[in-house]
Amino acid sequence: QVVLFGALGNRMDHSMANIMLMEKYAKQGIDIIIVDEKNVIIPLPTEGIKYHIPMLENHYASVMALTDTLVG
Repeated sequence: QVVLFGALGNRMDHSMANIMLMEKYAKQGIDIIIVDEKNVIIPLPTEGIKYHIPMLENHYASVMALTDTLVG
């Protein structure tokens, strides 16, 4: 597992590129997590898995599809 610090910053294009690279490496079996002072970004496998994301008070969760298909 690789944890990246400083992968999110002032340039949205660089931040999005780093997030997209997570999916590329996940396909190769390399787990990458991006962490900053307000966020933890984790790629989730998509093949036949359902997720329950518990919500904490004053916290949020976002889900973005990095592939062509998102169901739910």
